[in-house]
Amino acid sequence: MEYILAIGYVETVMLEMKWKKEKEKLTMENIESRLSTLLDKKKEIIIAYAKIAYNNIKNSKKEVTIREMEAQIQILKDEYTINELIEKAKKL
Repeated sequence: MEYILAIGYVETVMLEMKWKKEKEKLTMENIESRLSTLLDKKKEIIIAYAKIAYNNIKNSKKEVTIREMEAQIQILKDEYTINELIEKAKKL
C-alpha cells in the first residue's frame, strides 16, 4: 500500500515543479527536498485532525474509539479550512 502513496507524492512534487516552470533541474536531491516539505505539511494536517478530534471526544465524555475519531474527522473537514484547523490545534 505504501507504494501507492509513494507514487502519488512523487507525482505531486514532479507535477508541481513542471507547473511552476521552475528553472530547477530535476535531481533526486530536489525531489527529496520537496517531498520532505510536502510530507511535513501533510503530517501537520493529520496531527491537527487527530488532536482536535480527540479533544472533542474527550470533552463530550464519550469513549475514544476508531469510529468516534473517524466521525469527528468527517465533521472537522466540513467545519474548518486547513489553516483554521492547524491554528485551532496549536491552541490545544
